[in-house]
Amino acid sequence: MTYGDYAAAISILIIAVPGLFGNLNIIAAIMRKRDLRTKSGCLMCLIAFYDSISIFFELITAKRLFCGEILLKRDCFQRVIPYFIILVTQSYTLLALAVDRLIAIFYPMREVAVVQVENTL
Repeated sequence: MTYGDYAAAISILIIAVPGLFGNLNIIAAIMRKRDLRTKSGCLMCLIAFYDSISIFFELITAKRLFCGEILLKRDCFQRVIPYFIILVTQSYTLLALAVDRLIAIFYPMREVAVVQVENTL
């Protein structure tokens, strides 16, 4: 195992552990607080969930780098395909959140002015 492999594995761990901690806190906060269970909150919860899954895949990669495990092409494809599916799903969920926020900014709910006519006797 080269120094580059160690450096890559350590950098994955440095980034993955706080990222996983933050994602789990986002999921816990949205599950606990009823006020956060809006459409945007649920989309953020999904993004945090998908990101946690992709971080687990990265942790598996870090373990493989530390152990010096070499994958065959067939095994590599079997491990990479679920990771790519999660990344694409995460990207589309992030796009849905961005479109939702864009609509909320450009087309906010407008208050309808209700004119009350006083009854005169």
